[in-house]
Amino acid sequence: MGLIAAVVGALRALTAYLTIIWPVQKTREITREIEAYEDEIFNLADSGSASDKLRLETLHIRAARARKQISLIRSANGHSD
Repeated sequence: MGLIAAVVGALRALTAYLTIIWPVQKTREITREIEAYEDEIFNLADSGSASDKLRLETLHIRAARARKQISLIRSANGHSD
């Protein structure tokens, strides 16, 4: 009986982690990533070189992809946004 209770407790803890803690941690991690992209975009915005323009385009795509990941995490956990 003790083993079953331990397994049930472990499964509840895992469920809580996967539904509450992991999405919050992952969202924070991706938000920091987006902020780093935005900081680099602001630093490159004044430059007019072709390589910097390409880098700006790449950073914009990466930031959009990261925002999409956040929306997918939120929608998977029942958030409406």
